Amino acid sequence: MQRRRRDWKNFDITLVVCFLLLSVVSLLMVASATRARSTHDYSVVKKQATWVATGLVLIIGLAFTPYEQWLSHERWLYVVNLGLLLAVLIFGRSALGAQRWLKVGPVVIQPSELAKVITVLSFGAYLSKSDAPPRSWKEIFGTLLYILPSALLIFKQPDLGTSLVLPVVAVGMLYMAGAPGTKLATMICGALALVGGLIWGHFRYGIPLPFHDYQLKRVAVLFDPSLDPLGAGYHIRQSIIALGSGKLVGKGIFMGDQSQLKFLPEASTDFIYAVIGEELGFLGTMGILLVYLVLLLRMLKIASQAKDTYGRLITAGMMSMLAFHVLVNAGMTMGIMPVVGIPLPFVSAGGSSFLANSIALGIVESVYVHRQKIPF
Repeated sequence: MQRRRRDWKNFDITLVVCFLLLSVVSLLMVASATRARSTHDYSVVKKQATWVATGLVLIIGLAFTPYEQWLSHERWLYVVNLGLLLAVLIFGRSALGAQRWLKVGPVVIQPSELAKVITVLSFGAYLSKSDAPPRSWKEIFGTLLYILPSALLIFKQPDLGTSLVLPVVAVGMLYMAGAPGTKLATMICGALALVGGLIWGHFRYGIPLPFHDYQLKRVAVLFDPSLDPLGAGYHIRQSIIALGSGKLVGKGIFMGDQSQLKFLPEASTDFIYAVIGEELGFLGTMGILLVYLVLLLRMLKIASQAKDTYGRLITAGMMSMLAFHVLVNAGMTMGIMPVVGIPLPFVSAGGSSFLANSIALGIVESVYVHRQKIPF
């Protein structure tokens, strides 16, 4: 009992407040984005409310669960992760041209969302067990091979956006582990240049690439949406219209033309940031980004206060994961990044993503709660 009271005393309220603020915005915006279906059907909102309640329970429950227990289960985590991703390719359900979901009884889950969190836990254990941080090019690339099978299995579904999260998370954790920042930055710039060159070569000389046609079209319309205004460029054009029409303070909740008249595709999921911009305006979108900034800075602070290497690494991994999601989702909504189907954390509708992010936040909370050894 005394230990539990001390745990509550060490509980970080900032993370939970940010979670609740984003969840309230989520419920309001999901209600608005789905209102056009039927003024009397709030089933999506009710489901989202269930995810919010479940997420809060997960955060609190995991906060008081010592995060160190995952350290000794690295191999099992790795095997389970690959097993789930393989099961998707064999037994998974298909929708919208992708095979990403598993049906477990009455529940449908998206293992690629859970894979991000599991990868952070297992990769953090793998790094923390090393005698010294990877510093040479050979060591850095050799370490990155650890996440390659998971990334390839997710890419195969296909889920380009989620498959890109894993390398980003790995780089963030490598930097926190002590890998040279200059080499990591050089590697990132080199990878971007290589991908850009290959895509240019594909459109210029027909160089074959392991991407689907719709993925390549999304890259092309990023630079010129008019190339396919009613196809691959439609999402970006409607999203930019929605953001611009909101101006400073927005049109008001339930008053957005793009979302209410169904011009904006995937309004409750991938493009919910555009709904926020149209109905709450520039101030609304900046307010949301400010909450994310506070959340990420607090996670960075928690990483610096962790009592061991493992706590520091997994916090850095969860922070990198959420930061990448926010950056890409807001960027693709504004037309400065390709549409890759990455949801906005704690705001977009969806169970697997919301619960995975909640688990991530709960584990970070655990790092903070257990940052000091509690005497008995």
